[in-house]
Amino acid sequence: MEANKQTENTYILVGEEQGMSIDGFMSPNPVRLKDKVANKTVILATTNGTVALKNAVSAKRLLVASLLNGGAVVEVKCR
Repeated sequence: MEANKQTENTYILVGEEQGMSIDGFMSPNPVRLKDKVANKTVILATTNGTVALKNAVSAKRLLVASLLNGGAVVEVKCR
């Protein structure tokens, strides 16, 4: 597991499985995360994100946003 490679207090576990938060992980709700992720590596486990990407594979244009790349996604979308 990726967390085993990280120094304590340098990462945060975030995830959901089938839409439900995983025990021991923070909810992937951006509003709840925004003040908790500064200067930390986010290790994300998700089933919903994978399903959503798979379902959108035939889209003409697909933008995938996260807390890390949100600004870049906004720039692309506003062009």
